[in-house]
Amino acid sequence: MQSDRAKQSLHKTLAGTAVVQFKKLQRKSVEVEVEVT
Repeated sequence: MQSDRAKQSLHKTLAGTAVVQFKKLQRKSVEVEVEVT
């Protein structure tokens, strides 16, 4: 039980980090597009 819960929280943390990094990448690409046009 305990390890399952720990795995779930770790998975949530990783997912949250991935989402944040993805949003940062999207924002960067949008800024680049704006600079190009």
